Amino acid sequence: MVATELAYQQNADVFGTVEDLTAHKAKLAELEAKRAELYAKFPSSRVHGDLHIGRITSDGAALITFRLAPAEVPVLPPETAGQRLVEYLRRPARDGGLAILEVRRVDAIYSPSIGMPPHAK
Repeated sequence: MVATELAYQQNADVFGTVEDLTAHKAKLAELEAKRAELYAKFPSSRVHGDLHIGRITSDGAALITFRLAPAEVPVLPPETAGQRLVEYLRRPARDGGLAILEVRRVDAIYSPSIGMPPHAK
């Protein structure tokens, strides 16, 4: 939220306007529901190539993380794995993340954690 507020203060014109607040709120609710659906699917949708198997310890255990975030984002617990991976990938490198998922253009006010607007894909 802080980043959004700073972006708005520096470049208010790129945020556009909301003509119909009710429709806008409905779209946000729809996007939040879609995000929840995708996070729920995440535990069963990854494949072996998505994983990083850490060093095996003497007791036979190994930390399993995501290949995109080795030793940073464990796959367990699976219920929050998708959200934790997205948060790591959005975090700036100076904060220990990769900042791969950056918002490059904003035409309307929306939460980047919900997803990119259709034109940005």
